[in-house]
Formats: sequence, C-alpha cells, structure tokens
Amino acid sequence: MDLQEDLNAAALSLDRAAESYHGKIGEIDATVALKSAEVDAKKAEIDAKIAAVDPQLFNHPNIRLTANQIGNLDGNGDLDGWGKNGALNVSISLVETIGNSANFAGRSQLAQDVLTAMGKGAGSADPYTRPDIKVIQIDWTGGTEGVPIWLIGPGETIYASPAPLSFGCYGKVISGAVSSWMFKGMGAAWSQCGFATSTYSRPGQYVNPNPHALTETGSIQIVWPGAVWGEVNFAAPTPQWSYFPHSKNGFDTNA
Repeated sequence: MDLQEDLNAAALSLDRAAESYHGKIGEIDATVALKSAEVDAKKAEIDAKIAAVDPQLFNHPNIRLTANQIGNLDGNGDLDGWGKNGALNVSISLVETIGNSANFAGRSQLAQDVLTAMGKGAGSADPYTRPDIKVIQIDWTGGTEGVPIWLIGPGETIYASPAPLSFGCYGKVISGAVSSWMFKGMGAAWSQCGFATSTYSRPGQYVNPNPHALTETGSIQIVWPGAVWGEVNFAAPTPQWSYFPHSKNGFDTNA
C-alpha cells in the first residue's frame, strides 16, 4: 500500500468516525428532547394538581372564635365581650345601623361606602345583608406617636389550630393610625382589612389578637370585627370577609 492509499484509508476512517460522532450527537439530542418533553409533561401534571388543590385550601368551614362580631354595646357603652386598653382613653359608640334593603340609592353615604367595600355597591346583584350591619366608632387619646399599643381586643384567647386562622373586619381610619390583626391594612377609605395565617398551628400555641393604635390620638370606624377558624382569602378579587357563625350557634345575632 503506497502513501496515497494510506492517506485515502485514513480519510475514510475519519469520515466514518465523524459520521459516528454526529450520529451519537443526534441520538443524545433526541434523548434530551424526549426527557425534556417528559419533564414538561410531569410539570404540567403537577401544576394541574396544585391548581386543583389550591381552591380547596379555602374550603375550611369558617367558624368564628370571638364574641360579638355584630357590634352590640353593653350597658357601659363598650363593645360587649371585648376589652379595651385601660392605659388609653378609649370611647366606643354606635354610629349607624345598616338594615336589610335593596334601595342602595336611598341609603346614607356611610351605608353606601360600607356596602361598596363589601362588594354590595350600586347595581349589585345581591344587595341584601343579614344580620344588620352596625357601624362602630372607636376614639382614643393617650397614646404615643409611632409606638404601637393595643387598643381593643376580643375577650377570648385564640388557641392553636390545625387549620389557618383569619382575623378581619371592614374599617376606615378617620384620623390617626392603627395596625395589626383585624385592623391590618386599614386606611382612609372603607375596605376589607385583616389577614390569614398558619403561624399559630403548633400544640400549646395561643394568641391574643389585640390590634394596635399607632398614634397619640385617633378615630376609626369598623364593622364585623373578629377571628375565625379556617382561611379567608383576603387576596380574592371580591371581598370574602363576612359575618360568620359562632362556635356557639346563634351567639350575638340578636339583630
């Protein structure tokens, strides 16, 4: 075999090696594409399961754990079943009772604002409400500017729960500032306030959900404050906070 034949043989061998290499690369690419498709399919399957499970997270029965969500005042003019901080000068009053009616235009401006915050504004397909909505005003003096101090609080201690807990109300800040628990997110316009949490789910845990005043003086109006067992979806596109049944059936619904 002369030199030319050797070179031709070497070239042929290199061509065959290149063909084999490119063939292996093709096989690898095909395998990667197949596995990628399998991963995408599995991810889509998992995403579909998560999408199906997520709504169920909000299907816990919401059982109220705090008294007097309706806002009845006791003989001393205080929120029945709730406490107030003796280190502050706190006064509580009933501003208006919003009854059951479909005549939105005939209601007071306050009633219209509250109902609109609840998703029951002008043109609502479901304008009716039960029980009556009592708008409660809370005024305080004696705080320290910028220093949180508890303002009012339910008389019950809230104990650990295997399900989430939710704290909420509807409210509006007239002056001053408040924060935390059922007053979380309260601002200058009527809105749904509060949040849900799974933090208090370990054995022996408990919490006293007393919202705070953040200013020396202030005034707020609230409707239906309370804490419930189960998750309320505060991120839903329409308000979800409502008047919830108490663990003692019929408790404080005398309106």
